[in-house]
Amino acid sequence: MRAKMQNGFRPMEGGMAAYKSVRNSVATILLGLILALTACGGADGGLFEGLSSNTKTFWTLDWTTNAMYQTTATKVGEGTHCYVYLEKDRDASRAAIDNLVAEFDNRIYPIDTAFFGSEPNTGADGDPKIYILLLDIRQTVTPTSGFIAGYFSSLNEYPRNSNQGAFAPSSNQKEMLYADIVRQTADSPFLLRVLAHEFQHMIHWQQKDHLRLNLLGSDDTWLNEAMSEAAAILCYGTDPDRVSGFDQKAASELSLTGWGGNLEDYYKVAMWSQYILDRYPANLFRRALQSPLTGMPSIDNALTGTGKTFIDVFNEWTVANLVAGNPALFTPIIAAAGHPEWSYLNISMPDLFYPNPAQLYPLPRFSSIYARFDPSVPGGSGTVQWQPVGTNTNAVLIDLGGGTINLNLVPGTTYSYTDNAFLLVRNSTLTDNVVPVGDNVASLSLSGGSPAPLRAKQLSTSYKAAPKSAPSGNRGYCGTPAETERCKWLQDGGYRVEF
Repeated sequence: MRAKMQNGFRPMEGGMAAYKSVRNSVATILLGLILALTACGGADGGLFEGLSSNTKTFWTLDWTTNAMYQTTATKVGEGTHCYVYLEKDRDASRAAIDNLVAEFDNRIYPIDTAFFGSEPNTGADGDPKIYILLLDIRQTVTPTSGFIAGYFSSLNEYPRNSNQGAFAPSSNQKEMLYADIVRQTADSPFLLRVLAHEFQHMIHWQQKDHLRLNLLGSDDTWLNEAMSEAAAILCYGTDPDRVSGFDQKAASELSLTGWGGNLEDYYKVAMWSQYILDRYPANLFRRALQSPLTGMPSIDNALTGTGKTFIDVFNEWTVANLVAGNPALFTPIIAAAGHPEWSYLNISMPDLFYPNPAQLYPLPRFSSIYARFDPSVPGGSGTVQWQPVGTNTNAVLIDLGGGTINLNLVPGTTYSYTDNAFLLVRNSTLTDNVVPVGDNVASLSLSGGSPAPLRAKQLSTSYKAAPKSAPSGNRGYCGTPAETERCKWLQDGGYRVEF
């Protein structure tokens, strides 16, 4: 994610979704750091002879105070498309830096630019190479908050002084990506995903904010983050931590087109992007970026010629999530219904369903919820009746024993099933559900038994993004030049990952 609190990649949240692989391997990472400190020198040590005189001072953000400060770093690597700088007193091996440079030059840069377009080139400093700064990102870290693994700030694209237009006194005046080097190692595969994610944010700023919107606005955060998630997938494949996060938490119950900065926000946009990459032309995201439209209308525009709209794709995606609950059993059912494409290519989410609920949670616009109904006797039968509370939801039901899928349940109608029934309820409208409670579901096992209570899926409250200020007269920023600088850093945010 661009370290975007608002428009960027917050490693898990701000860029990449919470990566449980990172969370589960924290002890290993910390041990690796301890070993590195005893085995190798830092930026001023003997690892990078010949480069130690090449030092620069960079502006960066203290995420605990939202204050700007300067740090010194030494150039430890250079490739065709990048410079790598290591903050003073930080450590990385020569092999790790060489690998990072090679991955950026040979994988991240060509893939991101092919699928999304060019970054600012030659950009703010007239140099086509991108600066990657490896540093200790100052932040507050708790077991539930995760950490900011990297970020991009568009402030660096502006001059420090200007007689006209926007300027930023704390701009580095160059294309830059930031990556934390204390809570993850330079040779971590996760760090490479972070860079792929953040680089898309840089491209997104250039292609949308700069070239199409003339710096008078910005794209919807959810879509920018979705494209950064897509960039990481394109470069390094499906992220199993995003999949498990969506599966095991309540991410589907958040609005796809909203953004709160929670870890679940990253899960939902990652899975939507995964479906797009699995089932739609590879140039769809680039077509959306090259449109002067933003958010949902830009996706509608990119779908021109397909006969589909954003709402159609959203509905397909929710069915794909349903099918992912048991791909082996459900894929033949949707194929028989004439829509084999309403599925992921290789995703399984067995924990997606609430068991035997009597009432569902209320759904905001473009969100969904999934439930499973069990007869008391294996292979037995039962009934399901869906009764919406508002007018904004619609429902889909799979009868496992019957091998059928009903794509448009009639409210109040009783539907029979054998073996198991799987229910999808979604809000596919432009309007939030204004009622305080969710839809009702009446379930009866004809073989006896009683419904189980609704399982509570807890939303993470570990991180809330700073609210994005409304554009003002300063070229779409946040007020006076002094206010603009701090505000824009907060808008761009960071990539958060879960421990």
